[in-house]
Amino acid sequence: MNIAKRKTEFGYAFDIVTDEGCFIIEYRGNLDLYFRCQYQGSILKCEDKLDFYITKENYYLYSLFDTLYNRVKNYEIFSNDQNEKSHNEFWLEEDVDTNQRIRERDTYNPRRLFQNNCIKWHSDDYNYEDASVLEIGKLEDMYQITFHKGKEWGDFFTYAVRISNNGSRYGYFCMVFMDLYHALYHYDEEYHQIHMEEYLYQKKRVKKKETI
Repeated sequence: MNIAKRKTEFGYAFDIVTDEGCFIIEYRGNLDLYFRCQYQGSILKCEDKLDFYITKENYYLYSLFDTLYNRVKNYEIFSNDQNEKSHNEFWLEEDVDTNQRIRERDTYNPRRLFQNNCIKWHSDDYNYEDASVLEIGKLEDMYQITFHKGKEWGDFFTYAVRISNNGSRYGYFCMVFMDLYHALYHYDEEYHQIHMEEYLYQKKRVKKKETI
């Protein structure tokens, strides 16, 4: 796996390259975050969904998705950590109770973000039923990132998912995704030190191949 950082007109785009292909996380001029994937050929002939896998081969990236997944699952949108508060531009004093209020509001919400042990973000570009969907599910030693193709206008289809920072159907949860985006700034492939989890994962893969 590889993370390629590209400077754009509006910030940075990050190409996440896996064995399955490439998906992109980028900030656009409308001040919103986008997850989109590269595909070959006509989108009309492509599968309804495309899967990518984030493994411990790159533990830095894996840990970012692990943090995102657990924060969404546990409604840890705002941190009680004083260090994080001082660096979070969105922090409000009353946010101590906000996580619990959002959890309670979601109790009977059939369109909540976390469903059946998966994050399912329906793009903020269009209505819930027709929008493309970003799904993040946890598997053993990896995360499965799935892009569900959505129908937008007429016969125009897309895999791109918009995460709006203002007026999203998922409210404050956009901040969790923005934190992942900002954390990618700090990744430097040239100075990336191998993590123990990466070493153990590689050993596990080698051992599995030897037994086949």
